[in-house]
Amino acid sequence: GGGGAEQVKVPTLSGLTRAAAEQQISTAGLQLGEVKEAFSEDVEKGQVISSDPAEGQEVDKGSTVILTVSKGPEVREVEVPSVTGQSAEEAEATLEQAGLSVTTRQEPSTKVEEGLATRTNPPAGRKVAEKSSVILFVSSGPRESTVPNVVGLQRNDAIRALRDAGLKAQVQEAPPEGDVPEGTVLQQSIPEGQKVPPNS
Repeated sequence: GGGGAEQVKVPTLSGLTRAAAEQQISTAGLQLGEVKEAFSEDVEKGQVISSDPAEGQEVDKGSTVILTVSKGPEVREVEVPSVTGQSAEEAEATLEQAGLSVTTRQEPSTKVEEGLATRTNPPAGRKVAEKSSVILFVSSGPRESTVPNVVGLQRNDAIRALRDAGLKAQVQEAPPEGDVPEGTVLQQSIPEGQKVPPNS
């Protein structure tokens, strides 16, 4: 009785996209009011989480329905901690405690002892989304250099070849022998192909 306004039920809107929800609202003879956004772990981004009044509620025809639409899960940012000089295990634990997932790779280093962390990628101090993957680089010690064969090369070419291999050249002059032109390398102190620490 009493000839009041016609009552309509708020349709089921949760899980619909905003556009589909809007259509349902107008089909039911209601109006879309404000659209709020909220983070949600369970409802996909762009889908309706809830409505106000709630679905199934009876309201006057022409009433306004407020929607809350998902922005997707909240992304928490974390700062990549500095782990340089920590042992591989410590560094991995430090990164995992910060909420990051870790992949370990080896890289040669002359500055950091073998088995210790050299750096991360992304670098320390960078803000990244929680659960991002970070590559942890662990020192495999100094890269060994292979000695090239320089006998018979001109002096400067020989020095260059050694330098390119990461080695230091010490030149000892010897008097030219027979028909070997001056400045040609006659012998080298470490045989070709031998592995030596860098800067030898």
